[in-house]
Amino acid sequence: MTFDQPINWFSTPERLSQINATCEANGFPVYDAHIWPVVGGGMKVADFGHVAWKRRVDPRGELNAAKSAACSHVKHLQADEIEALARAE
Repeated sequence: MTFDQPINWFSTPERLSQINATCEANGFPVYDAHIWPVVGGGMKVADFGHVAWKRRVDPRGELNAAKSAACSHVKHLQADEIEALARAE
């Protein structure tokens, strides 16, 4: 597996999206650091195992909860319940 970071001069968000879409269409996954939610930037799907771990180390959700869209959907659950979601996937 190869990892590379092409250098592109930023012009517009639309152009950046177009470049990312071209890479993905050709089989190259894009982990976009310019998108603030981790699901949109690179993970593409919620990692409930990570969300459960985060729940244990940050039980009040004070540390970057907004970075994961999944956090808002499971904030009412305990870590064990969140891990059950991870196993169900």
